[in-house]
Amino acid sequence: MWAPNNSIRHDLLATCNQYVRIWQVEEGSAQKLWDVKSAQSKQTGPLTCFDWNQDRPNILATASIDNICTVWDLEHMTVVQQLIAHESSVNSITFANEDAKFATGGDDGSVRVFDMRNLNYSTIIYEARNPILHVLWNRDLPMQLALVTKNDNRVIILDAR
Repeated sequence: MWAPNNSIRHDLLATCNQYVRIWQVEEGSAQKLWDVKSAQSKQTGPLTCFDWNQDRPNILATASIDNICTVWDLEHMTVVQQLIAHESSVNSITFANEDAKFATGGDDGSVRVFDMRNLNYSTIIYEARNPILHVLWNRDLPMQLALVTKNDNRVIILDAR
C-alpha cells in the first residue's frame, strides 16, 4: 500500500507479513527503510492486513491471525494501542474517511467498528455465518462499507449508521 496522498512523503510503500515493512521507492526500485515492530507489541502471529489512516498518515493499523489489532504511530515508531478485536483471526482492517474510526472483519463472522478516541469498546455492526475475508470503507460515502465473506459469491454493502 502506498503512503496516503496527503502524506509528507509520496515515495513510501508499506508491505506486511510477520510485520509491516516501510520501503522508499526511487527510480523504479524499493529500498527498505524500517520494519514496524516493537517490544511493546504483544502481536505474535503473522499479519493478515493493514491500513494507513488517510487523514493522519503517521497512523497505521495492523490485524493478525492471533485476534490482535495494533495501532502504530509511525512518526515515533510506537504502539498507540493494542486490542483484542475478535474471538479469532482478524482478516481485514480499514480506516474510515474520518480519522478516528476503523472497522475490522474476522473469522468469527463479525464486522466491528472502533473509535480511536476510546479503543476499549467496539460496536458489532454485522454478523455472518461465514468468516469475513475483507472489509473496505467507501472513501466517498463515509457510512458505507463493503465486505466479502468466505464461501459466498456476493459483495455485501453495509450502512454503518
